Amino acid sequence: MKKWYQSKTIWGIAIAFLGFILQNILKVDITLPESTDYDAIQKHIEALKMAQNSTMLLISEGMSLVGTLIAIYGRVKAEEKITK
Repeated sequence: MKKWYQSKTIWGIAIAFLGFILQNILKVDITLPESTDYDAIQKHIEALKMAQNSTMLLISEGMSLVGTLIAIYGRVKAEEKITK
């Protein structure tokens, strides 16, 4: 039997969960300004577009994907039970 921290499944789940948490932390506020001025709204929309393509957001999504793949691989390849 192996210790829980030696499990690829556990590490994959932890990485995927961290990516999920980062995605939720990095969510962008899409509230439009109260001013109906076209230029102000246009600037706000451009800022949102830039924030949506943020490198950190892409990294967090990548972490979720990699973590999920590691967890699936670990579960499929598992040969031993996990102990406390």
